[in-house]
Amino acid sequence: MDGTVGEGPDGLLWSLFTPEGREDPHPALAELRRTAPVHFAAGLGVYFLTRYADCRAVLTGSAFAAPDPWTLSAR
Repeated sequence: MDGTVGEGPDGLLWSLFTPEGREDPHPALAELRRTAPVHFAAGLGVYFLTRYADCRAVLTGSAFAAPDPWTLSAR
């Protein structure tokens, strides 16, 4: 990475949206997996996960599930 988008994990994430990053995202994704596999992008308010096991844990784990909206009581 040449640093033109920014440094660190946030720079790597933004580099994925450049023409070069869209053409070949693999180097940036490999670096994210190595240095920040679970990264909170504060500017966006979201977490980015780059490892399969982490994504699977979030998508299938009950600890990350939203409450059932049909069981919430009105307040």
